[in-house]
Amino acid sequence: MNFRSLAIAIVTGLALGFTGIAVPSATAQQAAPAPKGWGKECNKDPKINKVLCITTFELVSRNGQPLALVAIQEIKGEARGKSLLVVVPTGMLIPPGISIKVDNNRGIKAAYGLCSRDSCLSQRPITEAFINQLKRGAVLNVTTINPRSKAAIFKITLTGFTKAYESDVTPPVNELAKGVQKLADEARQRLLEEQKKKTKTK
Repeated sequence: MNFRSLAIAIVTGLALGFTGIAVPSATAQQAAPAPKGWGKECNKDPKINKVLCITTFELVSRNGQPLALVAIQEIKGEARGKSLLVVVPTGMLIPPGISIKVDNNRGIKAAYGLCSRDSCLSQRPITEAFINQLKRGAVLNVTTINPRSKAAIFKITLTGFTKAYESDVTPPVNELAKGVQKLADEARQRLLEEQKKKTKTK
């Protein structure tokens, strides 16, 4: 799944189905990841007749392997209902969750919601105050704990966040967007079927 499809998938509620996040050989710092930059996607949800937008940053290694994904999800034009999604590699300790901190500000915690074969996702609500921290900040530190109880820190630059977040993006209405939506619906159905199978085997 490419970056654009990944962003649309989050907007359509498929964040729990992400795959393809590589596990770093050591810590995130040692992997020396190279950022792709902040981007924004919007898509109309016919179920609620509103436009959902997501501002996303994907952290990748020098050889292009995805290391982490951070996204701000919101309903266009509404102040409430904003949430932060974080996708990190599997192999991290689940109970400690994820710590998210902008520069030297007080951090926030997020629990893992679901893990797939290659990645684990966390989602939590955020306030306008946190959005303002992102706009003024330089680095977003995402910290997970590996099985050796050592911190793995993913450093995400905030350069370009404000420009992307405040950009006015028009939801796609062409045939390509319809095709991506169809793929997203099919992926959603496969995920539900997999979850049902796991429930039956317990």
